Amino acid sequence: MASMSIGREAFCSSGLHSITIPENVVSIGNLAFSNCDSLSEISISSKVESIGSCAFSFCRNISSVTCMAEKVPTTSPDAFYAVDCSAATLHVPAIALNRYRALSPWKSFGTILPIEPSGLEDLPEEKEQETDQPIYDLLGRRLSEKPASGYFIRDGKKYRVK
Repeated sequence: MASMSIGREAFCSSGLHSITIPENVVSIGNLAFSNCDSLSEISISSKVESIGSCAFSFCRNISSVTCMAEKVPTTSPDAFYAVDCSAATLHVPAIALNRYRALSPWKSFGTILPIEPSGLEDLPEEKEQETDQPIYDLLGRRLSEKPASGYFIRDGKKYRVK
């Protein structure tokens, strides 16, 4: 998947209520979501490396921002200009909590909460075994065969396949 950027003023003054920045986006341009009065929730993927000047300025209804990046994105201090961040909650990876708390504009959020690891990272690798037990994905859907990679459930236990 090719890396992409959200350009200058791309969604400026749009009627968005929430946004999820996908994994293939690495930068958010200046004024990209400026003046989105209805915008209340923002989810930024772990791949975003930079957020431009006034990217979310005048989005006066922002109540929750989730930034999945363990490396704090290079962010213009005025990215949330004219937003009452003190009334909003920021969710960030637990491992990066102190870095977000120390840097502008992130440190201006009234509440900054850690996102705890899911626990999937530490699952044992599945060893090849002959069994008639059904296999399910993490949403509980029965699979016809073991996935080539990812996670699955067999006999009530979660496994990882590399």
